[in-house]
Amino acid sequence: MKIEELREKMTKWDFSEHTHTVEEFKSDKGNIVRIDHLRKGSSSRGYVRFVNDDYGLSVFGDFGNWIFCRPFVPSSKGYVCVSYWNEKLKISSSQDHARYDSDETEKEIKELINGGLEEYGHEGEELEKLKDWYTDLLDYTEDEIDYMYHAFRSGDCPDDYESVPFVKKGSYQLLIVFDAFNEICRRTPPSSNSDKEKEKCYISGKITGLGLEVAKQNFHNAAVYVRSRGYEAVNPMELTPINDSFTWHDYMREDIRLLCDCGSIFMQENYNESKGAKIELEIAKSINLKIIYG
Repeated sequence: MKIEELREKMTKWDFSEHTHTVEEFKSDKGNIVRIDHLRKGSSSRGYVRFVNDDYGLSVFGDFGNWIFCRPFVPSSKGYVCVSYWNEKLKISSSQDHARYDSDETEKEIKELINGGLEEYGHEGEELEKLKDWYTDLLDYTEDEIDYMYHAFRSGDCPDDYESVPFVKKGSYQLLIVFDAFNEICRRTPPSSNSDKEKEKCYISGKITGLGLEVAKQNFHNAAVYVRSRGYEAVNPMELTPINDSFTWHDYMREDIRLLCDCGSIFMQENYNESKGAKIELEIAKSINLKIIYG
């Protein structure tokens, strides 16, 4: 089966005009936390946030909050396997992926009474007994607890319990979340182990106010970390030559050119102390680069 068939839409919700952005953080324990945002402009309508860490996936936003007991990180080959995701949802929380559907349950019971039982091979007195029992059961379909008691716990069910209708309808909001995840996977470019195709990651951080050697060492350390994550490090302190005639604005123009050629940006811990780094962060957000925080 082709990957796009596995990502077939489950709802009519349209995410085509939403923007996908990614942020990554290191937790206090040194683990990577990845946050995928799917948002349309500045509006919160239809906003979905996927937060992945070592312990699982948490989803927040306009379609409810959902907690899964394992990480599900978007990828170019990823898709939602509904049964597996529902299993991981139930394991990690009291949330249920589906709710009792009284109308559909009643409909299935009536289908059994009006010919379904005969199709299953019931006949004679057994058939009449089952029809009478299912006809009485129709009085209790409106309330889930009453229905479960009379259908499964009263002890007078003449049919196999597995044959008694009990219809659940999946949460529409959860299905929209699944569509959102599949949309992110569609937009995720394929990864490659080739050095030539590694994603470029721009190194950003404080320079002004630090000694030149201290700043160089900070950027070198950041570049080593970025390379360990599988990126091609773009270090402006190595690629933008020192020029005595350059002003701060000249350096920013050169560095922004480097930034705009990258797919990600790594923010050193001291970026909040730097006017230039904060400008680079805003530019990165505006052109949908992945944000990685040190």
